[in-house]
Amino acid sequence: MRSARGIGILEYSWALAGIFGLSLMGLLFDHYVWQLPFFVLGGGMLAAWALLGFLPKAPRGADTPLAGASEEAGPAPAAVAGEDGGPVEGLEKPVAPTVAVQSSRLALRIARRVVDLFELGPNRRSAYAAIGANCLFLFSQGHVMIAHGVWLQTEYGLTATDLGLAALGLGAADLLGAVLVSLITDRIGKKRSFQAGILGSMLVYISLPFVDVGLLPVIAALLLLRFAFEYGLVSAIALISEQVPDRRGKVISLAVAINLLGLTLTGFTGPWMYTRFGVWGLGPAAAVCTLGALVLLTVWGRETGNGSG
Repeated sequence: MRSARGIGILEYSWALAGIFGLSLMGLLFDHYVWQLPFFVLGGGMLAAWALLGFLPKAPRGADTPLAGASEEAGPAPAAVAGEDGGPVEGLEKPVAPTVAVQSSRLALRIARRVVDLFELGPNRRSAYAAIGANCLFLFSQGHVMIAHGVWLQTEYGLTATDLGLAALGLGAADLLGAVLVSLITDRIGKKRSFQAGILGSMLVYISLPFVDVGLLPVIAALLLLRFAFEYGLVSAIALISEQVPDRRGKVISLAVAINLLGLTLTGFTGPWMYTRFGVWGLGPAAAVCTLGALVLLTVWGRETGNGSG
């Protein structure tokens, strides 16, 4: 399969948004009222919503889970009547289940659905290893990037326009990483590519406190970080999507949900660590989490769901 190529091409949109969108937001913040960028974002979202209507519809089959839900309790008992149309003597009318019985059956069905949600089949250990590694990888990046704007503004005096231009460069690094994935990852392997992105990011995280001596070294480090991160992230998406091919939607949904939990946590960890320890609270902490991702992926992760790795 060439999933890495397809996902890499799709990821170009993220990089292009960083190149054009964030730099535009910085210019609007500096030269116009602060509300204007939000109106521009709202207009862009409305345009995207309208464009979705032109996408071709995917064929949809019968909704089997819902169709079979009413059959779990078995067929409804048929009414039995005598020759005169009345009930047959000796046959008792079936007793309707009590509220307690109905509640217990509903709770049992819900419990089964929850258990089934996290069941990923025989390759579940590798699937959860890839998901966990990706979560730690994203957490590390979010821990640094959520505070990098304040870092550049307070220590180097960057304005909103300057930050927008820096975002343009970071978007270009994202684009290069995504392009590289679409070109080589299917050939060299998705697990190896993910490992390379993790290792490259970890080395940059370690270097952050030491390059914090001037604006150019810091920007160069952030550009390298975003390139390595994007290369690893897109490779991780391709790797996760092939862990359990017959349950691809479930695997990706779980990965997104777990990633969002990790990214939400960075809203607390990144600013707090930077406020207390400066750059030393960003880079080294992210490096430790990235090391955990590398160990998790290397020990338990496999290339595909068929057991090869």
